Amino acid sequence: MADALAAARRGQPTVLHVVGEPGIGKTRLLEVFHADAQAAGFTVVSSRGTEFDREVPYGVLTELVQELSDLRRQAAGRTAADCADDTGTVERYRRHRVVRDALEAASRTRPMVVTLDDAQWADDSSLDCWSHLIRRPPRGELVLVPAHRAVPLPANLEASLSDAHRAGTGRRVELPPLGFADAVALIGPGRGPSWRRAVYEAGGGNPLYLESLVKTAHPAADTALLPPTIRAALRAEVDVLDDATRLAA
Repeated sequence: MADALAAARRGQPTVLHVVGEPGIGKTRLLEVFHADAQAAGFTVVSSRGTEFDREVPYGVLTELVQELSDLRRQAAGRTAADCADDTGTVERYRRHRVVRDALEAASRTRPMVVTLDDAQWADDSSLDCWSHLIRRPPRGELVLVPAHRAVPLPANLEASLSDAHRAGTGRRVELPPLGFADAVALIGPGRGPSWRRAVYEAGGGNPLYLESLVKTAHPAADTALLPPTIRAALRAEVDVLDDATRLAA
């Protein structure tokens, strides 16, 4: 990830492709990367796909362009009213060139990191634009960071990422499960070696699952209840299922 920032500083736009299963730590890793990038003088612009926005055309892209417009307004010392026509309607974002030009203009002023977390939930129109940006990256000091679960993406985006990897402008970061020693450092000593091993094997080295298992297996815990954050995450997953799949789950 540090190499990606260094390459961008040399004027080589770079794609940092982050992949991992749910709960493995992608978002946490991005938070640390964003902090490192900001400390190195980069402007960070981030957006995120959600399960409920997949049918909203250009939903994720609208968020990105809004942030770029805000940056341009701030740099020029203009007011929101002065820039009322900068955001316009979502129809403007159909032209990939508009987004590309906006990124080029912004990265000429200051190096940039542009992140799309949970890309597997983003709408197809936004992902199509991301594919265009990866295939024809804007000129400037720029790092593009799509992050997603280890699931298939639209064919055009997969092809663009593969092309970037082959060309040497793309770097893939795949997060593996934690090893046993790191898992123990996360979950604590617990109730002995056999308990730690059982929790580790049940959680598969996934930080989210490990923490959930520890909380529900604590002697003082009500094992019928998951922590609120875990319940909310599971509910979000279940709510988007069709009736038959939900019944099976």
